[in-house]
Amino acid sequence: MKEKSRVIVYGAGEGGRNFIERQKEYEILAIVDTFATGKLGEFDIVSPLEIVKYEFDYIIITSMFSDEIISYLTINKIVPREKIKVAPKNYILQEANPFLDETTYRIATKTLNVIINLMNKYELEYFISGGTLLGLVREQAIIKHDNDIDFDIRIADSSEDLFSIFKEVGNKLSEETELDWKVKFRYTEDGALHSITIDFDETETYKNFDISFRVVQSFTDSKVRVGFLIVDKEHYESCEYLNINNLKIRTYNNYKGYLKYVYGNWEVPDKDFGFSDYPEVYKLSYEEYKKHKIVTL
Repeated sequence: MKEKSRVIVYGAGEGGRNFIERQKEYEILAIVDTFATGKLGEFDIVSPLEIVKYEFDYIIITSMFSDEIISYLTINKIVPREKIKVAPKNYILQEANPFLDETTYRIATKTLNVIINLMNKYELEYFISGGTLLGLVREQAIIKHDNDIDFDIRIADSSEDLFSIFKEVGNKLSEETELDWKVKFRYTEDGALHSITIDFDETETYKNFDISFRVVQSFTDSKVRVGFLIVDKEHYESCEYLNINNLKIRTYNNYKGYLKYVYGNWEVPDKDFGFSDYPEVYKLSYEEYKKHKIVTL
């Protein structure tokens, strides 16, 4: 029997807890976290400076701030880069692969249709994006090993207009699915709208998933920032439409170029694609993230 690699998990939050529950291939020695102390399950939570006390094969990062953590560990010569891994998304997200559940998959497909019809009704500048776009282009459907529904959106309306529109979206989803959907607006410290998230609490029938709208923000003369991704501005200067099952879906100009940029060989499924596989990203720090404000409708 092959001996398991000995690892230290970096991150005592939800991602760390999920990773510990789901992984089978590693022997976990301890949990490292910059802020938390105590224990996570049976494992001690230690500070990054205590890493040197352990004989380990790898550090496995389970935080969305992986770039910041890698820089800290390598610049301070705590751990060499070749001994650092980033956990795949499906190991650390709240609900891994909710769409593998058939009842959840059906409700996700219905949800997508409801939202797109409302976006089209109000002529919002949305772009179906991420893994949702990938699935619609490659498979003409939501990918079953995906975890959420992705949009980008260019904001032209006032907050009051958006509140009204997205309140209607939440109400319509609740009416169509009999689930209690909540709409959350996330703002940066300077008051700029960062993203809009729509989700519901998991039930005995449906697995939890969320719907995210990442707001398009200026970054450089040729690039924009959407969430943590930095993308060529050309994709947002106009749009193309997909027509799937009689549904007109707005997406990027040169959307296949976008898919190639983000996913590389996008025509071949990659179930282990993770945060560290994305191309150019905006390195949002934990301190910056903590200052965000959430408004729930």
